Amino acid sequence: MILLITAAVLGGTLFANALSVRAQATGRVQITSIETSAFPSLSVQFEAYDDQGQFIQDLLPADVTLYENELEQTVDSLEIRNPGVQFTLAINGGPD
Repeated sequence: MILLITAAVLGGTLFANALSVRAQATGRVQITSIETSAFPSLSVQFEAYDDQGQFIQDLLPADVTLYENELEQTVDSLEIRNPGVQFTLAINGGPD
């Protein structure tokens, strides 16, 4: 599962390592992508895990702090995405 943040950002560089999850001091946040094509808004996909390595599913926008150039930015929305599984199957019939 992936969480998606949409934030209004004025410009500059997003400090990915500044993304934090409150009350999860020993947890882990992994940013998987940052989409800037709708600038000045941007989308950040990330995975958040608690201190036991379990995915955190019940985050609210108020639970996430996003910084750009050391200034806190407003998180407009937060949603969980369940990407589908992709696989490739190759069959080689070979000579009969």
